[in-house]
Amino acid sequence: MVLAVVEERLVPLTPSPRGANQPRGLAALTGLNPAEEELARYLRELHSRLGMTSKQLAVALTEANPKDPVSEFQLSRYLGGKALPKLSLVSRLHDLLAERAGRPAHPDAVRRGRELVFAAAQAKGPLMAREVRLEAALEDLESQRVQTAEELTQLRQSLAEEEQRLSDLEGRIGDMAAEARRDQREGGDEREETHRRISLLEDLVRQHEAMLRLMQQEASHVETMMSATGKEIELWKRHELVPAGSATAAAPDSSKQIAKAIVALRDQDSGTAADELIVQYVAEASPDELVSVSREFDRLKRPLENERLLKAIAARRSAAEILHLSTYRPYSGNPTVWDSNHLPFMASEHAPLDTLILLVKLLRETGQEERLERMAYGARNRPDSERQQLISVGLKPSKPDGAGIRRLWRT
Repeated sequence: MVLAVVEERLVPLTPSPRGANQPRGLAALTGLNPAEEELARYLRELHSRLGMTSKQLAVALTEANPKDPVSEFQLSRYLGGKALPKLSLVSRLHDLLAERAGRPAHPDAVRRGRELVFAAAQAKGPLMAREVRLEAALEDLESQRVQTAEELTQLRQSLAEEEQRLSDLEGRIGDMAAEARRDQREGGDEREETHRRISLLEDLVRQHEAMLRLMQQEASHVETMMSATGKEIELWKRHELVPAGSATAAAPDSSKQIAKAIVALRDQDSGTAADELIVQYVAEASPDELVSVSREFDRLKRPLENERLLKAIAARRSAAEILHLSTYRPYSGNPTVWDSNHLPFMASEHAPLDTLILLVKLLRETGQEERLERMAYGARNRPDSERQQLISVGLKPSKPDGAGIRRLWRT
């Protein structure tokens, strides 16, 4: 059950039945586990209460924290349960609600949202849960750092005031040399007490400075662990396969939306933005999602977009992934426009040399001689030094007239 704040009270919000009162522009939630679905419904409820379009909300979230921008594409994935938001996104959404309501965000509502993010991460597996825990630890360290820095500023101010007080007292003591002994003794006692307070404050200042240095080192360690965890999650995602014939094997709405968005940008003469969107999608998408986008381009009669998609895969994905995709059959019973034979050829033209060398070795290991011949023809325009390296690991020299590749293309 999702919680919202109304007049500083927590009010339970009962989720709508699946598909009922669906917010305009958002796809139905399918293929999610209960924790992911509950988080998605929670985010959709906040989105609905803000009364903003997804584009307006993405802009508002980015303006709230320019160092951590949120795109409309990312927001769509969060609302569809396809990706986990950061914990900080929950706080930013409640801050926007509080700003509109003219009162501070309720801590219990924010805490509930963060608990839902953590529950969804745990449902995905230990890697995702670890990433969320590390993010929470980093937030706690930052909060402690800010508090310690504020205390250090106050201590320094107190130290400066005491030092000024000591200076004033020493001046007064110098002027009191001719006065009564009692007055001199009282001034001396006060001076000693001031020295004691200064010594105590200086010690506290040194301790707080040491704490700040330690917190900075801890934050650096946590960031390093988060980076390593993120890389492991990316490797895990890229090797995650969808079973043939499963419910998620059908082309998802997000793939159709991505394909339509790329075509729309191209029709508006925004080719650079369309190419950037293809590259971003290729970096994150699963094999089934890549095949679904390719099928959608074919349905929209945009063959050049398929060429650009294959080029981006060849340039961005690893040799093992290219080999996997070149022999990939997404699901039985449905024809596919996925040109698996053309992908190694595109790789021979656009993949980095290290990736291409490993791909040649893998094709040799798996006995795919015809694909090696296609790659030989595709690599004919690479520098001579690169072609020699490729030949040394098993790529056959291409025929000068291209007769071999034409023969293969006819088969």
